[in-house]
Amino acid sequence: VYVCFFFSSRRRHTRQRSVSWARRCVQETGINAEYMGIQGIMAYYFLGTPLIDGNEDSTWNAICTKAFGVPSAQMELGFHISVDREKFRNATVDTLIGLTDAMQKIDSNLEGTIRKVEKQHRDLEPKWDIRINSNAGEMTMEKYIRDFMWEDSKFPRSKTLPELLHLIQDKINHLDNDIKKQISDYTDMKNQLGALAKKQEGGFLTKDLTEPLMENHIDPKMFLDSVNLISLIAVVGKNQVKAWESQYEFLDEYVVPRSSKPLGITDKEGNQLWTIVLFKRSVEVVMNKAKATAKVFLRHVEYNEAQYKEEKKKRAELSAKIDQAQADLIKNCEIIYSALFECLMHIKILRTHVECVLRWSVPPRYFLCLYRPIPGKEKKTIANLISIFSDAKEDKGMYGTKEEIGESEDYFPFILIQMGITIHQQLHALPYFNLLEKKKKKKKKKK
Repeated sequence: VYVCFFFSSRRRHTRQRSVSWARRCVQETGINAEYMGIQGIMAYYFLGTPLIDGNEDSTWNAICTKAFGVPSAQMELGFHISVDREKFRNATVDTLIGLTDAMQKIDSNLEGTIRKVEKQHRDLEPKWDIRINSNAGEMTMEKYIRDFMWEDSKFPRSKTLPELLHLIQDKINHLDNDIKKQISDYTDMKNQLGALAKKQEGGFLTKDLTEPLMENHIDPKMFLDSVNLISLIAVVGKNQVKAWESQYEFLDEYVVPRSSKPLGITDKEGNQLWTIVLFKRSVEVVMNKAKATAKVFLRHVEYNEAQYKEEKKKRAELSAKIDQAQADLIKNCEIIYSALFECLMHIKILRTHVECVLRWSVPPRYFLCLYRPIPGKEKKTIANLISIFSDAKEDKGMYGTKEEIGESEDYFPFILIQMGITIHQQLHALPYFNLLEKKKKKKKKKK
């Protein structure tokens, strides 16, 4: 037993709270936004319409011929999606309206998550031919969209619509948590390596001096650390060498004469390392005077060979772990991207189904297809679709984008939901860009 319900298409009724969904048919389509088609986002639209003459073939032929100007057999810009809509369980009007709000939020968040996963992959490995792994096998993204079939083994339509949405949401959350944890672990390891590497970065004024001393085979025995005497290292700028040689003995009476010797080590900034020997009782005084009068910084000798070797080993091991973690993260990004994209397709189909049922009642009798507009002809395509599916008695001026009709939301006599996917092939490989190129050549010949 079916309970039928309908809503009038008159705009004054759509302002009522209970049917506010009617004016959100393409709230997120961004029809007036600049078309992002060059190696970026390709606009795909899920289109749900009433049946023409109660027939899917008639509906598809009308869309192809009147909206795109090509016979259905030659249609390359779109394709019919068959999902056995009768398998979806019915729900009350209140439940359906509640689902539209929930699905819109999940949909938006999911697209954002997918973009983040893709960005993470491309940050690590820019060259990536995205593949979708479904029950039908591995395939390109476009082939998966074109050959889409609802996967009841993953998302059984025997469940109620809220249960089905909850199942999809749970899978999205699980995948999102997995990739977040892996990214977090990878980032933590990189930060650890960065902290170790930071000790060896920069000039002699800030970096750990153990490495340059070890790498230049400076004998640790040349540094004094007795009861009374201690050796310090002076970081002498390339322009202060002569001044240092003539002044260091006079910094304090407790500086050992002729004790400052160059170690023959220079950093990228031209700073040199020198030794200086003084009495321990005057270390602080000499360090302050050297900085104030000679513009030379004195540092304590950091020469722990065992610690240096341990940190070097730790850096090497951590670097190897990071390489492996990066390879694992790249692979997992591909797996999770594929699974998330499957969820996205199912969410889009479910959204379109619910919107269509709300719009045209039950049993669900609507036509579903997916198309991508030719760049620069988005508005014309929308106008053609309005002409096809608006009632002859209606004022076609009531339909259009929010800018065109002076409203807060777009309003059309059909359901339109956008999905943005990244182009992964050269534009000249796409059929409609070939068509555009042919038209350009014809125009040039005419001129």
